Amino acid sequence: MTVSAVEMIKERLNKEGITKVAIIDDAYDLPTVDSFKANEIEDFWTTIERDDEMTGELQALCPNIKSGEDIDDEAIRKLWEQHEQLTKLGDPCNNILFATKLQQLSDLVQLRKHLEELSLEVMTLGSEAELQDTSVRLVFIDYYFEPPGDTSAGSVAVNKARAIYYQEPKASNKPFIVLMSAKEGVDLVADKFCNDSKLLKGLFDFVPKSDLRAKANLYIKLGTWAIGMPTRHKIQCFVDALQASVEVLADKFMQKVRGLGPEDYAYVQLLSLQEEGEQLGQYMLWLFGSLLPHIAFEANSEVQGARKVLDQLKFDQFLPSQRPPSIQLAEIYRIVLSEPTDELKPCTISEGEATPSTHLSDLQFGDLLIKDASNEVWMVANAPCDLIRASDPDRSILLIPGTLQLLSEGIKDRERPRTELFEFNGNQFRIVWDHKNLLSIHHGDIKDWAGKEGYSRTARLRLPFALQIQQKFATHLTRVGQPVPPPHYELVDVESYCEGEDGNYQALREPIQNGAFILPGKEGEQFVLTVECIQTLLPELDKVIQRHQCKLNSLTSKDKRSGDIRKGLNVKIQNLRACQVDSGTLLTIPEKPWKLPGLGKKRDLIGNLICVYRNATFDGPYGSNPPICLNIKYGSTLPDANPTSEISDEAPND
Repeated sequence: MTVSAVEMIKERLNKEGITKVAIIDDAYDLPTVDSFKANEIEDFWTTIERDDEMTGELQALCPNIKSGEDIDDEAIRKLWEQHEQLTKLGDPCNNILFATKLQQLSDLVQLRKHLEELSLEVMTLGSEAELQDTSVRLVFIDYYFEPPGDTSAGSVAVNKARAIYYQEPKASNKPFIVLMSAKEGVDLVADKFCNDSKLLKGLFDFVPKSDLRAKANLYIKLGTWAIGMPTRHKIQCFVDALQASVEVLADKFMQKVRGLGPEDYAYVQLLSLQEEGEQLGQYMLWLFGSLLPHIAFEANSEVQGARKVLDQLKFDQFLPSQRPPSIQLAEIYRIVLSEPTDELKPCTISEGEATPSTHLSDLQFGDLLIKDASNEVWMVANAPCDLIRASDPDRSILLIPGTLQLLSEGIKDRERPRTELFEFNGNQFRIVWDHKNLLSIHHGDIKDWAGKEGYSRTARLRLPFALQIQQKFATHLTRVGQPVPPPHYELVDVESYCEGEDGNYQALREPIQNGAFILPGKEGEQFVLTVECIQTLLPELDKVIQRHQCKLNSLTSKDKRSGDIRKGLNVKIQNLRACQVDSGTLLTIPEKPWKLPGLGKKRDLIGNLICVYRNATFDGPYGSNPPICLNIKYGSTLPDANPTSEISDEAPND
């Protein structure tokens, strides 16, 4: 525990070229009459008007002031510039007239002090000033410049952030934006700021100003912001290229779509589809669906250039999480995974028939038949061309069985193929396929079978995902490379314990909601503690130190083991205080996933400071050696999942 947080943060900031910082806040604006609350100037005048020394000092500064109504912008400016030197008016200026403004500045004063201790050059600007220095790599902006109640709250900050970010053309030199506010819940408008500013998540963060006063909290934030800066900006360039392409996509796409006349539709249906029995609407959607990405991405040189840059990126370090992985990633993947469909209905055209068939259904490869209120699912595995030509009611329809399993449940059988992130009835599932078994039903009987058994067609797996399951069964010589599904996650609460005065486990505080999230890993499930979780624990260190100090003071020399116990307690107290003052150890905890411990077992995150259990039951004597014990609330609780029972120390992931 000898790593200095100051040195660690300095090294990270220097590596990313962050030597200058700007703080932009309307608290730095010169005060005017309009910037005061209704009663502040009036209360100031009421306090000084009967004091000859105070009014004398005021008139020496502003000779024309005879009443409170005479206090104008010029008088306010002079009082503000001289308020620290005024001998008589100092107290009423500081405690009444400028009390609100000085309170607003107090957070910024602490922030600037902490930044300058890291040898950073700090610039301060008011709301009207423009940041001209493009060498600034880190910018703090007050999110709420507008007056209270303004419906456009945040718009000034959005415009400033965009102007500052895009004034530097080179991606590697662009700044990181920190939106700050004295108001609660500023982090809840992150999505709005993301959409309004067009800036990528990961290029900005929202922080309450109170968090910036505490050095330890600020260092944790700085340590996470300073990781992977060039990579973040290259991704923004890729996204900007996509946006520019999509903005002109509609016109280009519709020009080609409108260029097709009714005769083209008739040509496609009569000469290409009728013989095959394929439906015209479905075919045209497929055709246009292939045209869209070609116009937007494949034929766009700027997108392809940004794509090549993205291809070169390699993430060799886990990016610490300010919040759980984006839900948008899972939503995008679910859309890519399957497409919606409707109930089974008769084919519109069958070979040799002029009217719709009464016995054949419009099945397609990848169709999913699911029984509501059940975990049973079947996938149509016939080759697409066979289904198009399936005019024979005796043709066999091949169905591969699967089981819906909630994503929150652990993977039970890793040998079977799985389709991850499938949504059904508002829940997120994986489908575990039994590719060694198969059900065969005549095409003419499939609709009656589905109705009798309670199955309905709910969705259709898109081609590559359906092929993956089909090939598991068909034992083809070749296999299709599959898009890798994004890591799904589950938010979990984290409990924190220390040794109580009676020597038993005692909760440090209420559980930290969403303090960690669970990720899948090649060797089992992993957990990541959020930055907010570590920040929440920091204020509790005082409580733990006091408990150990009380225990240390209660030791007597009569106890034969008192010397060893005293030595151990002193080490723990020393380590805890080091984390409070100037240790970078805590900064490393959210920066990588850790293997999830088994029930009743612990994992040491920091050898003599923090250990982690999984869904343990805490009662009885404190049996964990580190002074802080965390409990991740995930999975079932076994009868022997009590940390007072025999435990095993597992080494953390490296």
